[in-house]
Amino acid sequence: MGVSCPEACFQAESAAGCLSHFEEWTKTRFWRNRLSIVSVVRQICHAEIDDSLVEEYSNIGTLNLFAMVQAIHSLMFHLQNSLISETTLAPVQTGLENWRRIWDKRIPEDSDIPETPENIWRLIGFLRHASEFWHLARIKSAKIISAADDDQTEDEYTHDASRYDHTDMGDVNELIMEYRRMNLGMV
Repeated sequence: MGVSCPEACFQAESAAGCLSHFEEWTKTRFWRNRLSIVSVVRQICHAEIDDSLVEEYSNIGTLNLFAMVQAIHSLMFHLQNSLISETTLAPVQTGLENWRRIWDKRIPEDSDIPETPENIWRLIGFLRHASEFWHLARIKSAKIISAADDDQTEDEYTHDASRYDHTDMGDVNELIMEYRRMNLGMV
């Protein structure tokens, strides 16, 4: 999946405005290099990115940042359920730290849109909560690392895997308690 063009293109009030925003987009590395979400995630997971790249990536848009953190979740899921027991989450942790730096630097696309009934459709919706998915990824990575450090047995892994289809609220409650224990201190 390619990196999507900015929200401004979709919310332009005229065709000329849309073209202007799109022409600005074509000057970015995302368009020039036809980057995909996977390639961006690969880059932020590879090593700590410098401040100039954080600045550039902060303009990628809320939708793309949400897709990036979802891709990191997917990567963690595959690593956690891998048959290879010696997997490392270091790239995931690097990606999470880089993602957070990018998120903190971004300016939300709807920051100058008044919250009035006629403008509600222009505001960022569910995607504005991407940082909560980041928190969840941090919790999950901490649990995976903790489990590896505790040298859990195969029976314990089997027990965890058998819990995926349970419909009780015990797992949700445990996740909330884990969040409190981590005391992330985020707003």
